[in-house]
Amino acid sequence: AGATEIELAHQLQQFGATVPGLDQYAVLKFAEALEVVPKILAENSGHNHTDAITQLYSEHQLGKKNMGIDVESGSIVLDAAENNILDHAETKKWALRFTMDAVLTIL
Repeated sequence: AGATEIELAHQLQQFGATVPGLDQYAVLKFAEALEVVPKILAENSGHNHTDAITQLYSEHQLGKKNMGIDVESGSIVLDAAENNILDHAETKKWALRFTMDAVLTIL
């Protein structure tokens, strides 16, 4: 559902606002990169990705951290936890770790 990625992006954006200089740019770009998962989920389920991301950020700013993309019904967002759509924490952690390793190798 992309709830984890959008919540991480939301928290990184808040943190990025406190970081000075060029480091702020890197933090905000990393947050933007995390939006890719919910964007793709939205597009593949027939939703406008811009509307979906906007709605997700709106929900997460209200403290609804489990809101993600609804890929089955006509609604754009849903509460992933209420619908038993759960992420495996270790899988997410390693995916992010391997992604960062790849980025650092390229840089």
